[in-house]
Amino acid sequence: MSDGELTARRVRMGGLVFLLCGAALVWIGVYLLTGIMGWRIGFDATGLSVLWLLVSGMVVIGMGGQMLAFGRRPRGLLWLFVVLVAFFVVAGAIVTLQSGGRLPRLHL
Repeated sequence: MSDGELTARRVRMGGLVFLLCGAALVWIGVYLLTGIMGWRIGFDATGLSVLWLLVSGMVVIGMGGQMLAFGRRPRGLLWLFVVLVAFFVVAGAIVTLQSGGRLPRLHL
């Protein structure tokens, strides 16, 4: 088995993991949308979180599908996913600071 075949096999295994993780994100988003929100997405924190879960899950599923199909790492969707994760982190920090909450401290 050549090094190229081994690398393609590893990328395809990673694609399978991405597919499973993306499906989990979409499932959580659909569960919240149907069970908790009653198919109504508001423009509050809950609605935006559900939209983030659905969009991020679909992007991760797309990345996993590309990895499985072509055996190489995705490029365009990877940057989109990085932007989505950065948005999630920045939005979480802003919401935490605006609510007057403080980050927890560990007292050892």
